[in-house]
Amino acid sequence: MKNSIPKKTHALNLRCRDKGTPKVDGKTEFEHFLYWYENTVKSGTIPFYLADITTGTGSKLYKIKDVTWNGQKYKQVSFTLEED
Repeated sequence: MKNSIPKKTHALNLRCRDKGTPKVDGKTEFEHFLYWYENTVKSGTIPFYLADITTGTGSKLYKIKDVTWNGQKYKQVSFTLEED
């Protein structure tokens, strides 16, 4: 029965600027997100701390899953955050 409580998940959409938009530190918003996703959280294998989505106070450990994106000038990034 240990750890039998299902983990909460949150489906999110993120809109990032990409092609044809100004760059900051040589990268667009989407390129910054992609760098963070691939190098910091290792494509969702490493959990990270984020402000608690439910209460907005404190922080919780989350894992990012099911990341997809589409669009050209603006990328619509869809993903799921699961409490770890």
